[in-house]
Amino acid sequence: MSQTWILYPLFAMALLTLLVSVRMLRMRVRAVREGSLRLSYFRTNQGAEAPMPLTQTTQHFDNLFEMPVLFYVITIIIYVTHSATPLLLVLAWAYVGLRLGHAYVHMTYNNVLHRLNVFLASTLVMFAMWFIWVGEMVVS
Repeated sequence: MSQTWILYPLFAMALLTLLVSVRMLRMRVRAVREGSLRLSYFRTNQGAEAPMPLTQTTQHFDNLFEMPVLFYVITIIIYVTHSATPLLLVLAWAYVGLRLGHAYVHMTYNNVLHRLNVFLASTLVMFAMWFIWVGEMVVS
């Protein structure tokens, strides 16, 4: 297995972040054009109530800079230490798939329990990657 394969899930997460940011920008422009928000609102994101879909997308964009940062770190560590395995690659793609699911739930129907379940599953997968990597380093 090529060590660079472990970087593809990382690129997929970066692409997800880009897509959410484009969606958020388009929603912000639409809100200003339709008059539901004034441009000045975006100085501090205060002073009015943003449309719920925009709020959800903005919150999700923020979420992509929280737990996924630990995913980026472990993925880069795995790559730099040449310790990628098929199991870690599968877990990395599982994390990406779960984060895609989390994005879908959060930015569409936003059922909190569904979102929580997907979030917890993705968190367990990501920490499994950390524990497996640490375990491999201790054994080596």
